Amino acid sequence: MTPCATHPDRPAEAMCFSCATPICSACTSTQTVEVSCHACALKQAAARRRSTTWKVLGSSALAAAVIATVVAFAATAEPSFDYGVKEWEVKRLRGELDKQPCSQDALVALLELMSEAGDRAGVDKVTAAFTSTCGALPWAPWLSYDYGASLAKVKGLAQALEREPCDKGRLVQLLDTMVGAGDYRGTLTRADAFFAKCGDLPRARWLTYEAHKRLSEYDGAIVEATKLIESDRYDRDFWWWRGNAYSLKGEHDKALADFQQVQLLCPTCRVRWQLADTLEKLGRPCEGIAPLHEAIAQNPDANDIGDVVRRLLLLKARPECGGSGAIPAPEPVRRGKRGAGKPPAP
Repeated sequence: MTPCATHPDRPAEAMCFSCATPICSACTSTQTVEVSCHACALKQAAARRRSTTWKVLGSSALAAAVIATVVAFAATAEPSFDYGVKEWEVKRLRGELDKQPCSQDALVALLELMSEAGDRAGVDKVTAAFTSTCGALPWAPWLSYDYGASLAKVKGLAQALEREPCDKGRLVQLLDTMVGAGDYRGTLTRADAFFAKCGDLPRARWLTYEAHKRLSEYDGAIVEATKLIESDRYDRDFWWWRGNAYSLKGEHDKALADFQQVQLLCPTCRVRWQLADTLEKLGRPCEGIAPLHEAIAQNPDANDIGDVVRRLLLLKARPECGGSGAIPAPEPVRRGKRGAGKPPAP
């Protein structure tokens, strides 16, 4: 009979399953399924512990990877926006753009819905995707400006110009409507596109002049008025407009030259107030007395004739203009035929 490897005085009752060592009943471990000696039983227990540890660690790593993926997706996924009853239409238009990425009709319709809903982030994202794939956006100023009651008219004229880009009449109507709605920047953008494609149009520059002036871009207004003067040097309005722009900019010497040109082209025009005003700003107030006399003589029935008379009297009373400094009482102006009024005595 084979003795136990650990206890030679005892007979071996089994063989260790792992190391094939003969073992007696005292050397047999009860911690394993198979018959094992104590040494092999300890090794198997350590192996089981290591296996459990790696499983736990592996599960944790997997969970961390899943969490990281979810976080990354949440960071890049498009935020949800409540379009209300328009949700289905937004999805439909997105689907059309997926099939035809450069469809301008689908793009404009989608951007209109998103703008009306207030989804500015969505508008920016769709716009960026379109421009990166298809180039410049179709011209649709109502996507960035609220035209109020003029919206339908602006849309109709813009669509008509898409079909006939050089239609001068519709362009003037469109620019006039845009200026009336206060979209001065859009007016300039649309006019520049027309000029580049179809050539100059002086009638449209009436409106670009006004847009520049209302934006306080006096240099731009001067450029527009100068181009109008070049198109017709005998139109007094163009000189008057440029003189006003120069005056607003503070270049009173140039404004004076333009107002004087208006007087040459139209001796009866009411430009003499501007002449007197500009002369005073240039430090030459006494030179404004003569134009004010002429203004009173030519327009004695004007609504503001009292203001003109008052200003004339104030100028004549100034010591540098030969006055005593005392303001005389205004003399009456006879009413009658235009030009028949009697101004205060010079």
